[in-house]
Amino acid sequence: MEKLKNKCIRYISKKGFFLFEKVAKRYVTIIIRPKYAVSVSPLLHFSNEGNKTAIILQGPFFTVDNFTIETIKLYKKLFPTTQVIVSTWKEESPLLLQIAEKEGAIVVQSEKPKNRGPRNINMQIVSTYEGLKIAKKYGAEYVIKSRTDQRFYSTELFPFLSTLTKTFSYTGKFTKQKERIVLCSHETLKYRPYGATDQFQFGTIDDLLFYWEVPLDERLPGVGNTDVTVRDYAKSKLAETYLESKYLERIGRHLSWTIKDSWDAYAEHFIVIDKRTIDLYWPKYDHYKEDRLTSYEANTTDYLTFKDWLLLYNKNPVVYPEHVLDINFRDSIPISL
Repeated sequence: MEKLKNKCIRYISKKGFFLFEKVAKRYVTIIIRPKYAVSVSPLLHFSNEGNKTAIILQGPFFTVDNFTIETIKLYKKLFPTTQVIVSTWKEESPLLLQIAEKEGAIVVQSEKPKNRGPRNINMQIVSTYEGLKIAKKYGAEYVIKSRTDQRFYSTELFPFLSTLTKTFSYTGKFTKQKERIVLCSHETLKYRPYGATDQFQFGTIDDLLFYWEVPLDERLPGVGNTDVTVRDYAKSKLAETYLESKYLERIGRHLSWTIKDSWDAYAEHFIVIDKRTIDLYWPKYDHYKEDRLTSYEANTTDYLTFKDWLLLYNKNPVVYPEHVLDINFRDSIPISL
């Protein structure tokens, strides 16, 4: 089977990608991930002993290729001592819930909020917070917050992430925060102030409970326009920006809505790791493109990477590009030569 797979890849690459590279003047690489947990056989080296951990999968079951169920099976294989919690809705299929529990997951069901909020933010707040409460009840000390429609394949994540938070310990003056929260670079936009990703987070159970114990957004779905400047888009506090700005304000930090203050907040309160470090896969939207927002021309939607974060943390000399705030969101950034 493996030989046949490699033969197919070589054929497709030769016939398709070769022509594309010639015409588009771009290089193409591919990543192949197994769909099913049975195809993953990791050799684990580092122990997670001493930490009680949980993974929260928040949202409705994603049923294409049995994705959420296969993710549960994968995590029980990769992280055998970790609780896997699926926080979903009361209207979900009873059969799916039974299968999830049979595969070792803890299932929590909630009523959907009457107002979904802009970008479904209230749906995410409710399901995430209810999942975190169950994780706390079962004794989890450290938690990964993820989604039912995303999957990370990287092994030994918990000892790695725990080591990060100890290596870069939180020393800030805001005592409501206990340790740094680890974010994935995916959807953590560099130039959008206070836009920490809400898709993948790692931290102590108490820090994440505090982060997500936020009032529901009372605005109606459909609020918000991306055809505005980066500054105006950030100040509209949609989704990720709503969550991070509320969190920082609640721990006592004053927000100035500048790139400098946003970057300072990342350096002081968070750790940002690259999407490839956790081998994140999201089978939605433009999913055939591995890094869908990666561009080799500066853009207002560029991600904040671990490299960026480490330089900020280390207080390397930096020129803060505040002018980017006045460029339209999703536009390229003009470079002066």
